[in-house]
Amino acid sequence: MFFINELPINHEPSLNYIAKAWAENELIDDDICVTEERLEYEVDMAWSCLEDMLSFEGLKMTTEWWDRKREVN
Repeated sequence: MFFINELPINHEPSLNYIAKAWAENELIDDDICVTEERLEYEVDMAWSCLEDMLSFEGLKMTTEWWDRKREVN
């Protein structure tokens, strides 16, 4: 995952780490039994939150490094 008009660094590993940490903390805070399905759901919710936060900061994500200079509407 790269950001449009940013350095060509793959940010996906660090963002994935953050999403997993948020998901695990959410499950622990709510004292919910951790299952694979529940963890996957919480990771998806964390990714949605990350995407909203990044969008609020004006960052646009792309999955292709060559796409980072292309205009995104």
